[in-house]
Amino acid sequence: METDIALSTINANELGKSVGDPLTISTGSHTRDLTVSGIYSDVTNGGKTAKAAFTDQDTDVLRSMICLTTTDDSLVETKAQSLEDQFSFAKVASVNTYTQQMFGDTISAVKTVAQAALAVAIGLTLLITLLFVQMIVVKDRREIAILKSTGFTTADITAQYLTRTLVVTVVAILLGIILASTLGAWLAGLFLAQIGATSVRFIANPWLVYLLYPALLAITVTLATPLGMRSAKQITIANNIRE
Repeated sequence: METDIALSTINANELGKSVGDPLTISTGSHTRDLTVSGIYSDVTNGGKTAKAAFTDQDTDVLRSMICLTTTDDSLVETKAQSLEDQFSFAKVASVNTYTQQMFGDTISAVKTVAQAALAVAIGLTLLITLLFVQMIVVKDRREIAILKSTGFTTADITAQYLTRTLVVTVVAILLGIILASTLGAWLAGLFLAQIGATSVRFIANPWLVYLLYPALLAITVTLATPLGMRSAKQITIANNIRE
């Protein structure tokens, strides 16, 4: 209806408006009384936009947008190029190109943060595993000496500790996946809401989230545990049994 207007989330928050509230706008030399009919997510123009259906004859048109749908998705790029060649004054873009232009920087930033988080996670996992295993070796040196006296080799003892650390790693990975898909998505949504993207839904790549990343962490633990167990080779049976 011509008496309705929809506001972007940031606009609605700054104006203190919600659905059903009245809003008076100025159109050239006139004012128009409208009713807020909806609030939508938008990141264009700093997230401050509005949409209405009335015609304003007092000001010039700054921009018009025409949306087209093709019967064959494979023809989108070809049709966009054809229209751009035919109408040189118009800016023609496919949905994929338009999305990249609108969200390209945000997507790139999120991807960079994800890659940095993965590198930090692997580094911290390696460091914490090394320190933890070395601490356990110092604490269990007498038990390790007893195991050696009964015929267990350093490799056998290392395998026992590796099993323990892998069990802890599996539990940590499961908790991490649960928190990432719940609390992590919520926190990321709060950040994106500050720039107007309040309706973003994160879709996880199952091969990365449930297979590749957990495998990288498990491999890191598998490599770090034997490194942390190197001090177990210096544990002698006689000295530790005597203590």
